[in-house]
Amino acid sequence: MNYSRSINSFNSFNSFKLHRTLEFVVTNFCRLPARNLSYRHSETSRSKNFGEEKYKYIGKINNQGTNKNQRKLTQTKPTREIYNQRAEQDRSKLNKTESFGKFHNQADQKKFTRTESIHNKGEQNNLTKTESIEKINNQEADQNRQLKIISVHVPRHRKPLTDAEFGYYLAGLIDGKGTFTSNGEFQMLFHEFDSSLAYFIKGKIGFGRIRKNEIDINEKSTIYFVSRLDAMSRIATLINGKCRTDKVEIFNEIILPRINKESENPIPALTRDANLQDQNFWMAGFSDANGFFKIKIMNKIRSGNDIKLEFQVEQEDGYGLTSFKDAFGGYIRYGNPCYYNSVDFGPAYKIINYFDHFHLNSTEHINYLKWRKVYCLMMEEGHLTERGRARIEKLCKSLTAYP
Repeated sequence: MNYSRSINSFNSFNSFKLHRTLEFVVTNFCRLPARNLSYRHSETSRSKNFGEEKYKYIGKINNQGTNKNQRKLTQTKPTREIYNQRAEQDRSKLNKTESFGKFHNQADQKKFTRTESIHNKGEQNNLTKTESIEKINNQEADQNRQLKIISVHVPRHRKPLTDAEFGYYLAGLIDGKGTFTSNGEFQMLFHEFDSSLAYFIKGKIGFGRIRKNEIDINEKSTIYFVSRLDAMSRIATLINGKCRTDKVEIFNEIILPRINKESENPIPALTRDANLQDQNFWMAGFSDANGFFKIKIMNKIRSGNDIKLEFQVEQEDGYGLTSFKDAFGGYIRYGNPCYYNSVDFGPAYKIINYFDHFHLNSTEHINYLKWRKVYCLMMEEGHLTERGRARIEKLCKSLTAYP
């Protein structure tokens, strides 16, 4: 009895459990798909509608684009007639150019001849300019080359002692700064430092007086003057045929008539130096009168081309400067005053060779020795060292310049 009840209760419990599980399954798994399907169906329908609308809109745009492209193609696509028209136009242009070809050729030939003449003139001018530039460049190249060797030892100083040597030296001094006054006197101005030179000339002539310049107090100078006729005749015999300026003509006009008037033996008219040789003391005397030696340092860059050795000779009228140019090179600049100038090392070598044989007798000789020393330093490439550079700068500052 109890066993049957237990079985029945077990069956009833199992049936109840099964019923509940079926109900759970039905409620949870049978209704949801239907609900989800309906939702998905509605969603897909909406997306389909939206896609169709989207495709319709894109289609309209594409149709519009194709219409525009078709219009462009119709506008830009040339037809056969247009090609033919253009070809005919080109042929007509060619025919015109062929007909006017001869005229154009003649005009071109005239233009060509004109341009040839213009170009030839321009080329000639350019050639002259380039030739002058090449000369300058060649001079600079020669300047930059190795300096010619000279003796480091300075020769012993020698004065012009004979009448021939002293005659050329005196002629150079007179051509440089000697004057013959209308009163029949001869005067020569010296710097006060060169008073010894004035006394040397007085001793060689044998006549004359020396006194301080009382006319210009600020100018420190002395004057050597001669007024006696026998002293004038002595000067005439010394400088005859040795002067190179117009001082000879002045002497013949003013001094010579007075001498011949009172002397028993008349003196013929003086003549100029016809040979113009450089192997005498004339340029030494002229340089003592108007010459200057200068050392120029162009800039502070330590190179070989910034140091210049300059020799300059001034003259109011420019007479006598051609002798320096012919002997040494360099150039002459005419003006007020005129002056001869040389800066290159080629003329410097010739200048040293000359003044080593025909010595200066004024204080400018000291400047020449310093100038020569710089040449020797540069010859030995001492200007490229700090010590040599300092010596050159010291020598440059120690040069004496007279006003």
